[in-house]
Amino acid sequence: MLFGVYLLTPQKPSSGPSKHMKHTYIGFTVSPKRRLRQHNGDIVNGAKKTCKYRPWDMLVVVYGFMSKVQALQFEYVWQHPYNSRFTKPMMKDLKANKAFGGIRSVKRKLLELYSIVNIAPWSELALTISFTTRETLDLAKSVALLEAPACMQIQIASLDTLPAGKESENDDSCSICYESIAEAETRLRCYHGECSLQSHVDCINECFPDESINGIPSNGYCPLCDKQLEWSILIRYANREQITEHNPLQTLPSQETQDASAFELPIPIDTSIIDLTNDD
Repeated sequence: MLFGVYLLTPQKPSSGPSKHMKHTYIGFTVSPKRRLRQHNGDIVNGAKKTCKYRPWDMLVVVYGFMSKVQALQFEYVWQHPYNSRFTKPMMKDLKANKAFGGIRSVKRKLLELYSIVNIAPWSELALTISFTTRETLDLAKSVALLEAPACMQIQIASLDTLPAGKESENDDSCSICYESIAEAETRLRCYHGECSLQSHVDCINECFPDESINGIPSNGYCPLCDKQLEWSILIRYANREQITEHNPLQTLPSQETQDASAFELPIPIDTSIIDLTNDD
């Protein structure tokens, strides 16, 4: 199964104003060629954000991640390199540097890519950075402040030659284990901004350190956006979503009267938690 993160830019028009090389989109996929067709409207399920500047070209695909969540973490950091605790120290001087173009330009995104892959834990992964044209590879080399780590492969390849899996036809899969979340199961979602994490209860539970009150987890970190999560808020959002779906007229108690222990968890909590909050 391929877990990939890709970079798009609008195609260069034959005439008229262009967003080519000035605007970009970063996303996750298991099938690059199919995903590009979705963005261009050839088949359904393309991102709404990419409707405006169709048609698009896919310039780079980074793959070789060991899991979906690992790829989604990379996607999020590449989308928000100036906010993540992993990349913020290296990127702080680059944000205001106009020599690398606008904040969404291809030149800047290629610079950010080469910077990110030189930061642990990604610098230790045997990733493949696959460019679709020699022109894009040459541009990346010209702006990169660092070379890609020796454990990574740099190649030029068409989307037709890349490995591909089957894209999910719906949005029901867990961001951590990649298995479907059944309708009867509780679906937990990250409540921070644009983060798209959704998961089974037992999957996200592993992201909470072994600190609990009456056997209920307290604080942890989202494995995608790396922001702090409160277990009580996760459960509150999940219950609100279920109530809205099955009984829109029913409302939840006010936030002041809610307590994590008041919610009945759908499965027992495994207390052998893996601590994912370390920077190492």
